Amino acid sequence: MKGAILINLGSPKDLELSSVKSYLREFLSDDYVLDIPKLIQRILVNFIIVPFRSSKTKKAYESIWMDEGSPLIINTELIAKKLQKKNRYASGNSNAISRAINKKIHIKVTKKRLR
Repeated sequence: MKGAILINLGSPKDLELSSVKSYLREFLSDDYVLDIPKLIQRILVNFIIVPFRSSKTKKAYESIWMDEGSPLIINTELIAKKLQKKNRYASGNSNAISRAINKKIHIKVTKKRLR
């Protein structure tokens, strides 16, 4: 069986400063994003980057945010639906397309589902 997994690194769930901070903390705690020793990574993320970049990051997201929410999430879902529809017609399989917004949480579940 063939399938596709659409993965992106996520987005804040809304434009509240607390959501932006939570997103930055999660995103920057990924070892593939900041490939440095974990202790240094935690200090850098929690005491330097998140406190000083959150407001600027929030403003950047405000400039691209859509009425429906984050453009990254909205567009990923749209692409997944279109691929799902196309794949259903091509193979008869309706479960071959899946999306993983946060790869750390969803990738194992997605891989199992596509098997």
